[in-house]
Amino acid sequence: MSTSTKNLRNAFTLIELLTTLGIISVLLAILLPAVQLAREAARKTACSSNLRQLGLAFHQYHDVYAKIPPGNSNGFSLFVILLPFIEQRALYEEVVFESVDNVQNRQIADRQLSLLLCPSDGIKSKEHGVTNYLGNYGTGLQNHGQSKGVFQHLSFSTDIGGGPLSFRDLTDGMSNTGALSETLIASGSPKLGRSIWSVVPGYSSPDDAPRFLKVCNLLPDSTSISDDWSLGADWMRGDHGATLYNHFQTPNHPSCTNNGGVFGGAWTAASLHRTGVELCLADASVRFVSDSVDAALWAALGTRANGDVVGDY
Repeated sequence: MSTSTKNLRNAFTLIELLTTLGIISVLLAILLPAVQLAREAARKTACSSNLRQLGLAFHQYHDVYAKIPPGNSNGFSLFVILLPFIEQRALYEEVVFESVDNVQNRQIADRQLSLLLCPSDGIKSKEHGVTNYLGNYGTGLQNHGQSKGVFQHLSFSTDIGGGPLSFRDLTDGMSNTGALSETLIASGSPKLGRSIWSVVPGYSSPDDAPRFLKVCNLLPDSTSISDDWSLGADWMRGDHGATLYNHFQTPNHPSCTNNGGVFGGAWTAASLHRTGVELCLADASVRFVSDSVDAALWAALGTRANGDVVGDY
């Protein structure tokens, strides 16, 4: 047998090569989604762990001061107040509490705190520190800005916010009240979930709220974009959208102002997890809540003392 004939017999034929490539393609098609799911599962676990740590910090603060940190204290967010309890005491001591817009504070706010980022989102601002986690301000349906949630404006005015809260005020039960959830960080894109929209005209009474939500959910056809930058932006500011959300509508629906009004708007929990968001309850436990959660149940989780009965979810 000649050497050339022997070499020909040891080589791959075209059919064998195509078959091998086909098998490899099939294996990749099977394995890649599994790898992606495994990676997202790991990211989701890390996100849940972050919320759990924030929930524990919230409890440690209450253990020391016998009150809940406000969602907005002279413009400062709950995360600023919790800095000493998330291993950021040195940063806390740099804060100038006279004004959130103090030059030194603006420099502090530019720093990114890794604890406030959910790996599933993947967006990090190059200009300032952002957050994927927000505090629960209530249901959106409130009178003169009076909060029904856990983190409210610290104010003794009758027009907005209220005095300090404590765990005694969470009469619906710690395990039945949402404390913290997620948002998608604004990216400058008018994508739903990363922008705030304006429903015009808005509503003036709770009876009009269903129409408001219906219009909000018809985006972008029937409304206009209001803000495509502030969701999750600036962890230092105690503002709606920036560090506060509400339970006006179920997760991963649009966020909308009420004809430009903040307190009556829908500031919605959102994430890139499959089919839902992580929710840290007031007892510091973390639950995954589906996008399809019953709207009344989700609203009940948003109130601290409404006498709501929270069922299974």
